[in-house]
Amino acid sequence: MLKSQQVVQNRYRLQQQLSENPTRQTWLAEDIESEQQVIVKLLPFSPQTQWQEIKLFEREAQVLKHISRPQIPHYLDYFSIEKEEGGGLPWFALVQEYIPGKSLQQLLKEDKSFTEAEAKDIARQLLAILIDLHELSPPILHRDIKPSNLIALSGEVEDSHQSKVEGTGNREQGIGNSNQLIVQENSEQSSPRHLTASSTPPASSAPPAPPTSHYPSIYLVDFGAVQDRAKAEGVTFTVVGTGGYSPPEQLWGKAVAASDLYALGATLVHLLTGIAPGDLPQHRMRLQFRDKVSLSPEFARWLDKLLDPAVEKRFTQARQALEALEATEKVKILEKASFLRLGGLALIQYGVVGLCALALPLFAAYRYTHEGKINVGSMNRAQQAYVIEKNEFTDSIEELGISVKEQTENYTYNIQKTPLFVFNYAISRKPGLNNYLGIVALIPMNSPADELLTVPITCEAERQKASYLIDPRIANATIECPPGTIALNGSQEGIIIENENGKLAYNALESAIAGQLDKALETAETITNQALKARTLVAIAPHLKTPQQRDRAMQLAETIKKEESQKRAIDTIQKR
Repeated sequence: MLKSQQVVQNRYRLQQQLSENPTRQTWLAEDIESEQQVIVKLLPFSPQTQWQEIKLFEREAQVLKHISRPQIPHYLDYFSIEKEEGGGLPWFALVQEYIPGKSLQQLLKEDKSFTEAEAKDIARQLLAILIDLHELSPPILHRDIKPSNLIALSGEVEDSHQSKVEGTGNREQGIGNSNQLIVQENSEQSSPRHLTASSTPPASSAPPAPPTSHYPSIYLVDFGAVQDRAKAEGVTFTVVGTGGYSPPEQLWGKAVAASDLYALGATLVHLLTGIAPGDLPQHRMRLQFRDKVSLSPEFARWLDKLLDPAVEKRFTQARQALEALEATEKVKILEKASFLRLGGLALIQYGVVGLCALALPLFAAYRYTHEGKINVGSMNRAQQAYVIEKNEFTDSIEELGISVKEQTENYTYNIQKTPLFVFNYAISRKPGLNNYLGIVALIPMNSPADELLTVPITCEAERQKASYLIDPRIANATIECPPGTIALNGSQEGIIIENENGKLAYNALESAIAGQLDKALETAETITNQALKARTLVAIAPHLKTPQQRDRAMQLAETIKKEESQKRAIDTIQKR
């Protein structure tokens, strides 16, 4: 057997065994040539070794060899050890970069409590990694995301480690430089050497850069369960993954990109609750976690979307999940920072008693003048989360799950929804308070999938111009803040729809509002995004006036290929 201080391959001195897995060993070792610590993974080749274990081990080596990303440990070497050197058994060996840190599983065992902010930051980092992997051609699926496979880089070494990674200029570049991996899945009897690299750049764009991280860098490790989707159809794959973190379809051997997203959601729930997902109660296969932790409604709904047991109801892409996560925090409450700075000044000048005496009336005045803006921002974010979960906007403030009442001392709040966008109103009840209008619009993603994104904007108007809040304008594929108002976030020109299908949808609705129904239906017919086409027909339906127009709309609805979308459009048109 292998032992501590043994040198293998005349280069790697084994120092400490890190795992007690009976089928493979993991060692912390020293690279004698570079004098750096490394990780050496070892798989014995014996009569008891399953061929599938060898395939998975070599697949991990081949995948890592062609990946160069800051938050995936770098491949360094791959070799075999003869049985004389290996204590009577031949071994396969994989050498990787050593990540100085602790796994999230270790932190959980140490009773580490994760806040919502930390969980969101971890989610952003992992989604950025998954965007890289999933947007390869073919996509690469990790299939075993869980706390023990996520390493938090130690804070005191993070800066120097990142500098070392960024300074590596001669490595073979993989995902980070848009190289494709072409993975060929062979039969059980064929050789496991089946993964090659191609320099053809993928069609997808680079992932959006995550915001500045407030949590240590998270590394995704253990690619032994990785699968490509190149030739998945007709091939039997070994079911891999970990119970509790793996979604139903993966347990049935049908992993897809959304399977990794489910595992991410289960991991986040474990971090937030301190309870392994396998130990949480379930209702209709859905993890019941909301009563175990206090979360913002938007983030809880986002997690629910990740963890939907029905794969078709989850986010289909990591990029979509990241954009939805960021959408829950679009509006920045800058006034809070200003209030804290003022409070700090008062503390210095007047002491604690003076601070309380000053802060309370100032905070009341702040709430008085900014209530409408804050609440409309909350309504916008809640609508974004709601449409992700329910696939439609709501006109019920109560259903948004936020602490906004329909009427307060200062404002009256109401909602007007359409299939394509929703208006959230805050109408002042007192002189001197401004009115606010929040708009959340659905626009299509620039991808082959029929996915839609939400984009918010908040408009502010003076009280005497309140009538302008009733009728936001749609013109030239742009949703504009009404005249007499200003945009507080987003483009001053409004929500500009640049996607071609999006332009067609909003132009069709604009024509319908103007009474040009024939033009509206002609435009709607050219929409290729099936989900958006259905929503457009539903939005046009209230404007239909003649039997001929309804028949034409019905014909268009019947061409929609998605059954659920088609039914919704047909049912709405039939009611006209």
